[in-house]
Amino acid sequence: MSTDMSPNQSEQEAAQQVAQLVRTRQELKAAGAEFASIDEQIKPYRMLYVKSGARYGGNFAGMLKWFQERAGG
Repeated sequence: MSTDMSPNQSEQEAAQQVAQLVRTRQELKAAGAEFASIDEQIKPYRMLYVKSGARYGGNFAGMLKWFQERAGG
C-alpha cells in the first residue's frame, strides 16, 4: 500500500487509503503489535488534515470524516 500524496491521487483514493491505514493501526494496536510503521504512513495524511485546520478535531475520527467529506461521501 502506497502513501503517495501526488496531485494525481484522487480524493476518493486518499479517503479509502486513510480509512484502511487507520483500520490497520487499530487492529495492530488491539493485538498489542507494533504500529509505528503505520503511523509513519498516516503522517502525510494527518499533516494535510491539520494544515486544513483540523475542523473535526485532532483525532483519527475527525481526520477520516474530513477525508470522506472531500471525497464527496
